[in-house]
Amino acid sequence: MKKILKLNLNSSFNNKFMNNISILLMILSNILALTSSNLNFLWILLEINTMIFMFMLIQSNSSTSMIPSFFLIQSTSSIILIWSLNFNYNLENFFLWLYLALALKIGLFPFSWLPPFIYKNMNWLLIFLFSTSNKFISFLIIMNLPLKMNLFFMSMCFITIIFSTIKSIFHNNFKILMAFSSINNSCWMIFSIIIDLKIFLIFFIFYSFFLFIICLMLNYLNSFNNISLKLLSSNMNLNYFFFFFSFSLMNLSMIPPMTSFSIKYFSTLYLIKENQLFFIWTLLTFSTLSIILYLNILIKFLNLSLIKFNYMINFSPLTHFSLIFLPSFLILSFLLMIFSP
Repeated sequence: MKKILKLNLNSSFNNKFMNNISILLMILSNILALTSSNLNFLWILLEINTMIFMFMLIQSNSSTSMIPSFFLIQSTSSIILIWSLNFNYNLENFFLWLYLALALKIGLFPFSWLPPFIYKNMNWLLIFLFSTSNKFISFLIIMNLPLKMNLFFMSMCFITIIFSTIKSIFHNNFKILMAFSSINNSCWMIFSIIIDLKIFLIFFIFYSFFLFIICLMLNYLNSFNNISLKLLSSNMNLNYFFFFFSFSLMNLSMIPPMTSFSIKYFSTLYLIKENQLFFIWTLLTFSTLSIILYLNILIKFLNLSLIKFNYMINFSPLTHFSLIFLPSFLILSFLLMIFSP
């Protein structure tokens, strides 16, 4: 028994150590990618990042059927990407091949069904890394593409937002909902990086921070759907869990006065300058639908934890209101003041 316990402790320690090293290497590869605009070099860093993520996926003992599928998808997209970057510039369908490769990496239309399939078989740490660090270099590749290609990506992002928003309405699994949320936010990141790299970096940092809070809390509770929260609703120690979860979720939804709303504001300004009124109408319509989705999740949290939120409101309503909205409003005002034309 003692030998078995020692082996288990050693293996868990080794796994944590290797995970920490892997996360550090992924962060370093992303930072290194910011220093270059060479597409071939970015492709190499992207593949290093993907290999590290694959190693963590195997270490986490994820679904055995999902790992080969993930490897096949990433390998296919990598081959198409390097082929299109180096040999396909003179072909008429160059844009299409390049888009298909990056769409497989990020999960854009018509491959928006891939992230929900992958997320269901991953733990919350891997979901966080796949939604942030694993996509970062792909966004930088899009930024360094020709202007015509950027406009093509923007138009495909509109289609992606429409389909992912409609699909998300019919699910209540937290991992699937976070997958569709990641798809929508990836589209907004593409909009922001085409407009300005600084805006993209600010958005990416805030998005990573709030997504980390949500994934950390859901990993702690190991809750896969809304029904499981009923078992937790009687635990008064989860008071602040629901508070911070709701706050982080509102930031992911990009509603005013949340800081993330600035991304919608700048993207809309850019489309107004380009006289893309139909795109603006479509984007605002389905962004509103996605906000309703986030608000429905919050309402379910409120219903399942009525005692906790009553306790908070009776304790100090002004304090909790200011804690949520005042810092976000100040940061949002600061960003609008800096980046507004």
